[in-house]
Amino acid sequence: MTPSIRWTLSASKVLAAILASSAALCVATLIASMVQNYYLLPFWDEWDELRFLRRFYESRLTLADFWVPHIEHRLFLPRIFFLADQVLFGGTKFFLYASIIGIQALNWRVFVRIVARHGRMDRAGVIIVAAIGAILLFSAAQWQNFAWSFQIPFVGVYLLAIASFLALGDAARALNEWGKSAMWTRAGAAILFGAGATAMMANGVLVWPLLVALALVLRLPVRIVVLIAATGAFLIWLYFEGYHSPPGHADPIASLASPDSVLMYAAAYLGNPLQTFGLLPCMVLGGVGMAATAGVAIHQVVSREPPHEVRAALAAVLLFVVATAFVTALGRINFTTQQALSSRYVTPALIFWMALFVYGLVVRPRDRNWAWGARAVLFTIIGLLAANAAATHRDALDQFARIRFVSDQAALALALGVADPATLKEVHSRPADVLEGAEFLRAHRPSVFMIPELAFIGKSLDEAFRIRPSSECSGAFDTMEAIPGIDATRVSGWAWDTVRERPFDTILLADERIVGVAKGGALRSDVPANRPEIKSRRAGWRGLIRGVISPLAAFGVDLGARTACRIPGDPKIAR
Repeated sequence: MTPSIRWTLSASKVLAAILASSAALCVATLIASMVQNYYLLPFWDEWDELRFLRRFYESRLTLADFWVPHIEHRLFLPRIFFLADQVLFGGTKFFLYASIIGIQALNWRVFVRIVARHGRMDRAGVIIVAAIGAILLFSAAQWQNFAWSFQIPFVGVYLLAIASFLALGDAARALNEWGKSAMWTRAGAAILFGAGATAMMANGVLVWPLLVALALVLRLPVRIVVLIAATGAFLIWLYFEGYHSPPGHADPIASLASPDSVLMYAAAYLGNPLQTFGLLPCMVLGGVGMAATAGVAIHQVVSREPPHEVRAALAAVLLFVVATAFVTALGRINFTTQQALSSRYVTPALIFWMALFVYGLVVRPRDRNWAWGARAVLFTIIGLLAANAAATHRDALDQFARIRFVSDQAALALALGVADPATLKEVHSRPADVLEGAEFLRAHRPSVFMIPELAFIGKSLDEAFRIRPSSECSGAFDTMEAIPGIDATRVSGWAWDTVRERPFDTILLADERIVGVAKGGALRSDVPANRPEIKSRRAGWRGLIRGVISPLAAFGVDLGARTACRIPGDPKIAR
């Protein structure tokens, strides 16, 4: 073995170790943020699904309820997860969060397994690919899909689509190696996974034309092609039976009259992982991805070589995500192209680029010059995406704290009986739906409203806590605002525990007795900018008081040590 070869092997092992460590750190910090910022209150779409759960407790739930549209989606399978979480796990969301992580881990595992089997790479090479895959697929840029327990369909539909395409590819291999019985078993699995994708999210219907095309490319028997087409036609009909375009969304047919807007939205969708660089780089990257997908698809169709089942399945995955981008654009261009950069769309975009990466590793083109050039471009893009995902990971994790904070605020409002529209709108666009859902939660998920700090209301601060010197805390009691139409007051400020060198999690408001509660964790970037000794951007706090009481004092409290420290400030009530 020459010295240059030995150096190359050593370098690849070092790179594998570095990337594996980085990947482990990304996954660990993501899960840690999910645990640290766990919240129990429903968030956005979860409030809508409480109606489904209510029907179960009223013994009125039917199979048709699983198929009722949620916006444009038929959430048949996700509702099974939601029901299981409520009935088996007390609505704690643990099962849902574990399922999201598990499904994404399976997506990652599928790609790594393909590379290990078909990539002709050594162990270090496979580890490098696996690490890059983990950095991408567990990037915190997808925070919406990891922080919202409702988001199971946003990861599940891609797993089922990928499984469907790979199972059909395996059916072609089975026909050549194991016989017709094995072929039919795998084709049946492909159809079952395709049906699951359709029952997971709206874009699952796109699986069927791609399965038919894949069966033709793989030269499967006509009977299998017909069976797939017939099953797909039935499920697509079932999906659109009684379907109505969601209010507030663009009319997909009318959107066809604006092909430039649709193309820009779809391109931004695929280039979404580069959103920190702005909209234009995202659209350029998405355009490159579309061109690459077109090249892959054309190669699969016109190639004279016998079809390779894995490469054909990966081509179907690419087409599935591209088609998803265009269909999403048709229904959402009225929200502007910027909406394509939503965090929840980072997941399909990263799955797209991971599939293209793996395709580039397993393809064996005859033209080696073309192969080196194309792979150099592809690997540069993947390296850029992985580096960007790692670099932005920490900042994206801050979104988990934001969601927990607004959830805590809404839970506090509901527990106090203060129907503050501004607070409730942070967890759902319609406060009336939150108030309606809260009645269900009080009956079937009462732990949502178990806020220990509320037990101190009405008690003397001196009796409940040891008062610390004011030198041990810093901050400001900034505002008191009477809520129009409600006998209640909003309060806000910031607070820092100089002894523990961290923000206060709980603030109590008091006159002669404790009258209100505020929660820490509000974003206050101005505080560390003006006070370098403050190390957190989330030193802010907000809270609510029943009634309009003035003057008041704010105290940062350590519930474990039972100590309280007065926060400077004596604001007047704004009306």
